[in-house]
Amino acid sequence: MHLRDASQAFADIYGNPNNAEGFMLRPWIDSDPATGQRQFSTPDTGTWWHDAQAKIGEDAFVGAVILYSDVTHLSENGRKKAHPLMMTLANVSQTKRWATSGHCLLGTFPIPPRSMPSAQKTELWDRFAVTALEPLFAGMERGFLLKDPNGVERVVKPRLYAWACDYPESGKISGTLSGGTERPCSICYAQKDHLWAVQSPNVTRTVSDQRWIVANHRALSPNPEKTVGSFFSTFPSESVLWKWEIPRAPWSNPYQAIMPDIMHQADLGILHHILAAIRTKLPRELGVFDGRLSYVRDHTRITHLRFPETTYFATGANLAAFEHRAVLQVLVFIVADKLTPDEMEALRLYLEWYLLCCHVPGHTEGSLLQLEGLTLRYFWM
Repeated sequence: MHLRDASQAFADIYGNPNNAEGFMLRPWIDSDPATGQRQFSTPDTGTWWHDAQAKIGEDAFVGAVILYSDVTHLSENGRKKAHPLMMTLANVSQTKRWATSGHCLLGTFPIPPRSMPSAQKTELWDRFAVTALEPLFAGMERGFLLKDPNGVERVVKPRLYAWACDYPESGKISGTLSGGTERPCSICYAQKDHLWAVQSPNVTRTVSDQRWIVANHRALSPNPEKTVGSFFSTFPSESVLWKWEIPRAPWSNPYQAIMPDIMHQADLGILHHILAAIRTKLPRELGVFDGRLSYVRDHTRITHLRFPETTYFATGANLAAFEHRAVLQVLVFIVADKLTPDEMEALRLYLEWYLLCCHVPGHTEGSLLQLEGLTLRYFWM
């Protein structure tokens, strides 16, 4: 296990002179000159930063931490892997955030053997993450005396702005049993079959209820590999996220800071809609489509896909969550050589909107309605 002092890395990024251009110190309200309506153009114009600043007072400054972690392959055959933990700051402008001056590698997580039970893997991951980030936690209350990129000394308090990841990693960060469980989201308790529905109630996870679940997990379920009822879908281990919470500050809920590269209003339901539309448009090709769907289900690594009802796989279930790359791979394979140029162009336009919606940070009814409206526009009308 290799680690870099997180507090020193935090100071290096915050005070690097190369990050001076566009550096964000305090929140402000950005308004459209034409309409006067408030705009959310940069992190320091958002309500999160305003709430965080109000909590720490005018004598200190927010250090908005962005973390990123994911397993990556180091060899072509996939046998050698690494699990890096990266850090940057939302204070740094987006154009400089991924420059050498704007981010750093905090450490690499250990890769547990496949034979290790999932609950133990989650516990190991949390222990490493706490160890790696402990120096930052030490400064959350008292702050760090740092120099900003212009050399001015300031008291800076680290706060978790976002943890960027993919869908499987989000389950690991939150301790959520993802995949086949009924409530696989790392952010809320929405049922799997309802995640894509506009009217579904999405109740956000909180640190207090997750603490209760973990505290009572062993009494309710002696087997640590089992979830405590379908509602909770949580491993019985403490989470590194809990240390980021600020008491009596709902804006600091760390579960809302998890930012999968694709939110489930986009990854759940989009393939369902597209496949249903294509099957309606091309009824003579149903046998071909069903055969290709069955091939994907049986012969690829996308083992957790669940498809709309077909003659081969008649479940009628909606889809489990997965990355947009998987959606594109499956879709291209299924529709290859069966759509006209005009239909392929419509599909391309739709997918452009789809990829745009993948960056929507959270549950929004508007984004769901937009996806459904675009489906109607490009496929049904």
